[in-house]
Amino acid sequence: MEHESKAADKVLTLFHKMKISSEKKRSLEDAETDPEKIKRIKAKRETLQAIKYFIVAGSAGAIQVGTYALFHDAMKWVPWLAHLVSLILSVLWNFTLNRKYTFKSAVNVPKAMLKVALYYVVFTPLSMFWTGALTTGIWGVEGMGIHAWAVEVPTLLINGITEYLYQKFFVFNDAKEKKNR
Repeated sequence: MEHESKAADKVLTLFHKMKISSEKKRSLEDAETDPEKIKRIKAKRETLQAIKYFIVAGSAGAIQVGTYALFHDAMKWVPWLAHLVSLILSVLWNFTLNRKYTFKSAVNVPKAMLKVALYYVVFTPLSMFWTGALTTGIWGVEGMGIHAWAVEVPTLLINGITEYLYQKFFVFNDAKEKKNR
């Protein structure tokens, strides 16, 4: 009789597990069709993606600050030139890591790099100009004498935020990529 009781318990446990599994499946199906749950899942993904981006961008910023210090402070380059070279090094690092880890993109790399280059065709001359104009001068414009670091740090922040938006909505916003997110 005890043997029959154990067998019955096993069958009940199996049915209970099947019921739980079925409920989980139904819950997942509901999540796939419930607009509020979909919204929460997407918001969580978006937040995680932004956090990943800014961690990588922070490391790129460290590269930019370190190389800027080397070029400007140690080697005595003019601020706009130190900014240009450190920006290029930072961009290469940032693009590579964000493509792979943040956006997990399999888009055509040369095409994506070209899109990023287009961003920097606009950002680089502008940032070089305001760096020079606010510090020691550039292209015939007399500088305002603001300390170079007081210009470089806000420039890093402007670059990080605008490039995140640009990469998210333009560079890695492929139709196929969108479906997988």
